[in-house]
Amino acid sequence: MKKIIPLLLYVITLCGREEDDPHIYKGNIALPTSQEPAPLFCFGLTVIDKDNLQVFAYVNSLLGKKTDFTQVVPTIYYGITDELTLTIGQPIAAKFKYQNRQSSGIGDFFIQGEYAFYNKDRPSYANQATLVAAVTFPSGSLKKTPPTGFGSPTFFLGATACHMNIDWYIFAGLGGLLTTPHNSDQLPNSIFYQWGIGRNLYYISKKLIVTLTAEFFGSYTKGNRIRGTHYKNFDDNNFFIGPSLWVTTERFTFNPGIAFSLYSNKNDPGIGKFLISFETGWTFN
Repeated sequence: MKKIIPLLLYVITLCGREEDDPHIYKGNIALPTSQEPAPLFCFGLTVIDKDNLQVFAYVNSLLGKKTDFTQVVPTIYYGITDELTLTIGQPIAAKFKYQNRQSSGIGDFFIQGEYAFYNKDRPSYANQATLVAAVTFPSGSLKKTPPTGFGSPTFFLGATACHMNIDWYIFAGLGGLLTTPHNSDQLPNSIFYQWGIGRNLYYISKKLIVTLTAEFFGSYTKGNRIRGTHYKNFDDNNFFIGPSLWVTTERFTFNPGIAFSLYSNKNDPGIGKFLISFETGWTFN
């Protein structure tokens, strides 16, 4: 018995050991996937681990001379698998002001899925490519001025790619928004493009990540049809650049930023000149 007891204790000790974790918890990868850096102004790049649940509040204000488009977007992310994340959100127009007209109210409810069709995860870096698909439902109003919704369902399809290592974070994406007609009215279709680069500023292994990201993003919008007539003067091309700061702990996320309009082909004095945004959230897993 004296010989057996030490053997049993040794077996119990071995069974109780966790496998060595090859992941290097430093820099941008100092925390699990759900807490790693992501862009603020750009779409996609929100794939999280299976069964993770995140609840976020996103606040966004497009400001300019005689312009104030401020909305709040409560959002929920859920990791269906390690490669597929479902997102649902309900935008709320807190204040939509254009020149001397103002509106507010519920925006268009949306459901989004993002699938990582390529994922190369190594101890010190990760490469990922995703497809993003979303649909909005006309819970907002097209009749208000400015409108708080499209008045009919819209569909979005895009793709992203990113590389993340301990120090750097690089990403790019391209997507398109397709609108559908509402009676004889149809708001314009749009193309979105984006890229960015981030640098880790500070980290505490398994506890904290602080990363500064420069985001470059723009859109091209092609006219619209009101009562069956196409108006070319609604064609628009915008390009923004701005920094965002990603701060996360094991559960909490805070991501503020500001972006400035570098180009717009509209001469309208009411067009937005800069964008102020922040998001904050909590992770459950």
